Amino acid sequence: MIYLDHNATMPPACAVAQAMLSILTYVWGHASSHHAVGLQATGTLAAACAARARALGCKPAELIFTSGATEANYLAVCGPHAVAPEGRHRSVFSAIEHAAHLKLARALAARGVAVDYMPVRPDGTLDLDSAAALIGSDVGWSR
Repeated sequence: MIYLDHNATMPPACAVAQAMLSILTYVWGHASSHHAVGLQATGTLAAACAARARALGCKPAELIFTSGATEANYLAVCGPHAVAPEGRHRSVFSAIEHAAHLKLARALAARGVAVDYMPVRPDGTLDLDSAAALIGSDVGWSR
């Protein structure tokens, strides 16, 4: 079989699978627990967070872990709306977003957020000139 849907999921790299197997086998405690296995999990998680933060050039406290892409997308879009100043509550989505994003766009619109969609050219690519016109100072997180 040739698997072509790596946007949805893909097999982990061998090194990642080996590291995960070790963690799942030997460090399976709950990181919020205060017993020895939980404290070991806490230390392992803290070391992983520190390594990711160094790789990304940020502080471990600035990292947010989610259970998957849909949750991360909702956080990335709804978070700025929650703190956006008055007059900056508009979102722009592409017309060819993933179903989870389109569902989020509909939910935002139902809550009164103005939602616009970037048009798509006949070849399926976004019309970036039109998109630039849509992304103005009233979009929640535009600069």
